[in-house]
Amino acid sequence: MLNAVSQKYTDGKVADIETSMKDYDYLKLVFPNNTVDNNGVVLSQLMAVKNGTSASAAVVAGLYGGGVDSLNNAGFKDTTHGILMMFAGATSIQNVAAAKTRIYGDGTLYTSKLVAQAGTIAGFTIGTGYIGSENLTGSEYFYLSSSVIKNGKKDTYAMIGDTMYREKWKVAATLYNHYGSTGIGLVVDMGDNSHAAIYVPNGTFSGFRPMSRSYDNGTYTLKGNEEETVFFVNTSKGSTTFYLPSNPQPDQRYEIRKLHSGNSIIINAQNNGDIYVTGSNNPSSQISWTGRRCVTIQYSKNLDAWVMWFSYEA
Repeated sequence: MLNAVSQKYTDGKVADIETSMKDYDYLKLVFPNNTVDNNGVVLSQLMAVKNGTSASAAVVAGLYGGGVDSLNNAGFKDTTHGILMMFAGATSIQNVAAAKTRIYGDGTLYTSKLVAQAGTIAGFTIGTGYIGSENLTGSEYFYLSSSVIKNGKKDTYAMIGDTMYREKWKVAATLYNHYGSTGIGLVVDMGDNSHAAIYVPNGTFSGFRPMSRSYDNGTYTLKGNEEETVFFVNTSKGSTTFYLPSNPQPDQRYEIRKLHSGNSIIINAQNNGDIYVTGSNNPSSQISWTGRRCVTIQYSKNLDAWVMWFSYEA
C-alpha cells in the first residue's frame, strides 16, 4: 500500500520517506517517466488540479481512470464502489478518500453539500422551493416544501404542515380518504392494551360522529372490535339479547338505544362477569330493561367489570 506519511513508490519498491512529502513529488514518484509537469498535470490515467503553481502546492481535485495500483491502494479505489473517477475538495492527493466530493465508478456520489435548483433525483422533481414526484394537484405524488409535506394519491392523501382543509379551516395535518372506509387507523399494542391511541391534553373534538348500527330482535355476541359503538335496537317483534365481549379492550364503550317500549333488551357479561348498574349496589352478570330507554355501558379494567347507566325513560 502506498502511504505518503511513511512510504514512497520508487522503481517498484516501497521505501521510507519524510512526512512532509509534497503532492508534486508524490506524483513524480508514481509516474516516474517525466509525465508530470509542475504547472499543469496531464496524465494518461490521472488529471490532477493543484491549488497553486509551486512545487509544494496540494492536489485538491482531479479525474482518474484507474489501472495504477499505487493510487488504487492509496484511496483511489473503494472496495464497494470501485474506482474514484472524480474528486474535489481534497486536502492532498494522499487524502482523496476523504475529499468533500467524490464520484465512483458505479455512479455513487458523496458530497458534503448539495444545492439544486432544478432537475430530478430517482424520479423526484426538484422545483423552486419543493421536491416531489408531482405537484400538489397531481394524481400520485410525494411533495416536500418548507411549509408542507404531502403524500398519497388524488383521492387518498395525508398532509402535514401549514394547510387549509376545504378552504375553510387552517390545520396542522389533514388526512383525506375519498374511497376507502377508514381515514386513519391507529394501533397501540403495549402488551396490556392500556395506552392511549390519541392523547388530547387540551382542545375539543369538532364534528365527533361515532358510527352506529341497527339491530332487530335476536341474539348477538359482541367481539370488541366492532367499527360501530352506537346501537339502535328494534324490539317491536321480540326481545334482543347481547353478549358482551369476553376479552374487552380497556374502556370499551357502547351506547344502546331501545326504540320501542315493548319486549326487552338483555345484556349478558360472558364468563359470569360483573355488570354494575344504576340503582343497585351489587353487580350482576345479566341486566335487562323495557321501555324506550338508552343505556351506556363501559368496561373498567381497574374494576374488571362493566359499568352501566340509564337515560330517562320516554
